[in-house]
Amino acid sequence: MSASIVVLKTYRSWFAKILIISLVILLAKDLQLAEFTAPESRPDPSAGQSWFLNSKDFVTGVTLFSSIASLAGILITTGIAWRKERRDGKSGDVDLEKSRLELELMRLDLEKKRQEHADQGNSKDLD
Repeated sequence: MSASIVVLKTYRSWFAKILIISLVILLAKDLQLAEFTAPESRPDPSAGQSWFLNSKDFVTGVTLFSSIASLAGILITTGIAWRKERRDGKSGDVDLEKSRLELELMRLDLEKKRQEHADQGNSKDLD
């Protein structure tokens, strides 16, 4: 396994850890909001709201963004690793076939030299 595959697997594991953590935080934040916010205490939508985000919305947005980014990172690094492994496998097959052909050429060359040596030995015996 080449070093770049190991690096990709390390990145993929980090992305997976970040995804799990951010999804847990997002889920906990949503459950906390749903559990502790009574319908009466919710702001009136007709009253108009400020365009500033409160801290709960900010945390939810950040965890949602990090979840999406880490999921994209997992998918991209997995795709890159699969392509690299497939490419390395194909190049390994080509190298193996090349080595077999070189070995066959060496065998033919050796047989040719043995035949020439045997022919030279027979011609000396005839003289």
